[in-house]
Amino acid sequence: AVCRGGVPPRDRPPRRGGRRRCARATQARPRYVHPVNPITTGVLLALAAAASFGITTPLIQRFGEGLGPFTIAALLYAGASGLAVAVGRTANEAPVAGVHVRRLAFVALFGAFIAPVLLALGLRATSGTSASLLLNLEAVFTVVLGALVHREPVGRRVIAAVVVIAAGGAVVSLTPGEGAATLVGSLLVAGATLG
Repeated sequence: AVCRGGVPPRDRPPRRGGRRRCARATQARPRYVHPVNPITTGVLLALAAAASFGITTPLIQRFGEGLGPFTIAALLYAGASGLAVAVGRTANEAPVAGVHVRRLAFVALFGAFIAPVLLALGLRATSGTSASLLLNLEAVFTVVLGALVHREPVGRRVIAAVVVIAAGGAVVSLTPGEGAATLVGSLLVAGATLG
């Protein structure tokens, strides 16, 4: 005799109380838990990051009136640092070694200082909507730098996406009728995405 669910009873032939043993063995089976797909998790986190990144620009323009670009940059990365400290180190995160200090200083200089200042300066001369669209150029620079510096392979679909994003940034920056100040602001925002 075989228990329901394919679990054989402990004793053969089944004795008195065999159903109880069978039920107990059936209940002891571990429940199957669907593993979390890392691609799905990564896509959801990327979408959340993109939404947060896009909404930051109009918020800076709305609530950053009267603040200097250095103050805005400091506030932006103070919030990011506070969130990183609250989340803590992940299990697969590599420890920081002495050889990483120079690279981290380089990243901090451009990513946490120069780029936010350029963004704050650019928002003074362009609209929040245009700036949010121009921030998509960060993907273009990421692909280009990855291909040039790290020799990462770039497929046709990635190239097509980069061309479309770059064309959209050009359309936003070179809108007819806009003044030179707006063009300078768009270039400053584009420079921020490079950092």
